[in-house]
Amino acid sequence: MKILIYILSIIILGSFAYLFFSNNYSYTSFNNDQELGLNEEGTDDDIKVNRLVTYKDKVAILLSPEEYKLAGISSQLLKKQIVILQEEKSALSINPKKLIEFVEIFDLIKLQLDRVYIKKKYLKSNYDRLKILYDSQGSVPLKNLEESKYKLMSINSEIILLNKKLKNISTKIKLSFGDLFLNDIIDERVVYNNIVNKFSSIIVIENIEYKNSNTDYFYKNKSLTYLTLYDEATKLIGNVGLFYLDGDNLSPERKITVHVNTADSVEGYFIPENALIYHNGKIWSYFKEKDYIYTRYELSKFIIMNNGQLFLNEELKNNNIVTSGAQVLFAEEFRTQIMQEDDD
Repeated sequence: MKILIYILSIIILGSFAYLFFSNNYSYTSFNNDQELGLNEEGTDDDIKVNRLVTYKDKVAILLSPEEYKLAGISSQLLKKQIVILQEEKSALSINPKKLIEFVEIFDLIKLQLDRVYIKKKYLKSNYDRLKILYDSQGSVPLKNLEESKYKLMSINSEIILLNKKLKNISTKIKLSFGDLFLNDIIDERVVYNNIVNKFSSIIVIENIEYKNSNTDYFYKNKSLTYLTLYDEATKLIGNVGLFYLDGDNLSPERKITVHVNTADSVEGYFIPENALIYHNGKIWSYFKEKDYIYTRYELSKFIIMNNGQLFLNEELKNNNIVTSGAQVLFAEEFRTQIMQEDDD
């Protein structure tokens, strides 16, 4: 009987100890959540955590250190930069057929000229031999010497004519496609072969600056090389310029948009793509105020650069932008707002 009473006493004391420590642990956890600004509502099966707080008169999100680690949030300091503004211009890729035809004529004349020079060398050698025999021995009839001289003079006339034709076609290439192509065709033909092998393109751009045609033009962030003014009929307006696009083959008559640097520049910040949140036609980003506190800021004054990157053209009081985990913060803020609307 004494043993039974002893066992019952131990069980009763153990129950009181369990209740005491359980209540004390719950009270401590509640106080910790209050210190972190997390307000839990509802039952154990449906816990609602309000992570929204007010920070410097703005709505902010407050996370616990554990939540911060789980969300994988990181940030970086934005650096102010100066960029040159760019203007869009309409452009059109053209068929290189005319250039190829010019080069075919050039090559044909050059081939004829090379053959004539070989022939001239032979005639000159023959004339010199006859001249020596005639002067020293008189064994060659004068008639033969005169015929050889006539042939040599005729071949010189043919060379002059072919050189004139070569100069004319070279002038056409220069006027139509610029010095870049002419020099390349005469030399190693690197640029021309890129066009023929469809590694590059020739495009025309409307309304270029006639006095400053070498202004920087870009297509998809690739620099364009100015060739010459383009005088053939197009649907483009103003002074139309011809440009060489290296490393990108465009189908003939394709309409494109190019960008040109202007004389104006602006200060601002390039915003990383993974820091952008698109919602309801607006663009937002989160900024780190201090440890575990983040605020959302609407980006309204910005420029989309020709490479698609967003450039923010305004002053930032806080430049510590969230680059990883922004979507998590936005989802949590959105969830909390819905929760508060349901409570109302």
